Amino acid sequence: MICDICHKNKATIIYTEVINGEKTQRCFCDECAALMNSKNPGKQSKTDLPMGSILSGILSSYMERYIESRTPNKHDEAVCPTCGMKFSTFMKERLLGCPDCYGAFSMVIEKQLKAVQPGTNHTGKIPENAQVYDTSRTESIQSTVKAAPAGPVRKGRKKAQTGDAKKKVTIASDEASLRLQLKDAVEKEDYMLAAKLRDRIKELKDEKKDN
Repeated sequence: MICDICHKNKATIIYTEVINGEKTQRCFCDECAALMNSKNPGKQSKTDLPMGSILSGILSSYMERYIESRTPNKHDEAVCPTCGMKFSTFMKERLLGCPDCYGAFSMVIEKQLKAVQPGTNHTGKIPENAQVYDTSRTESIQSTVKAAPAGPVRKGRKKAQTGDAKKKVTIASDEASLRLQLKDAVEKEDYMLAAKLRDRIKELKDEKKDN
């Protein structure tokens, strides 16, 4: 059987529920089960199915065995370079410390990220308590770049250099906004959205390298 969440990996957990004679069955792979099982068992999240509160208890007991089998030893344990979260802590809490944890712990969540179509632009909402990015400041920077006198360059190069500078400012602005959205998606356990945002941020980083 194939996992009902990612529709790609082989299911290792099969949950069957019968209500009023109607049978419902759900199948999950190891990685999707790890992502679905929230820090507080019994609390239904956005990624849970209608039977989420019941399923969470089953996953909790299963995850104890899964964590023991997947946690690396102390000598080669992965650690997020940004927030310092350890792999063992991530596996116990099933929560990410920061957006960069996706790269540090890709050994567990990479399969879920690949299941989401990459390369899509997303303009989600910014959380109310997040710092709003000042777009007027970006416009001011762009105006300054445009008005700045160019040094002694060859004919035909001035326009190209100005365009490159403006592109770099735009990329930096987009990346800052996407990181805010990614942080919000992780906190809300919206892993599908987080995957799309992560892929877009990687694309922007590649664009900066090319420039």
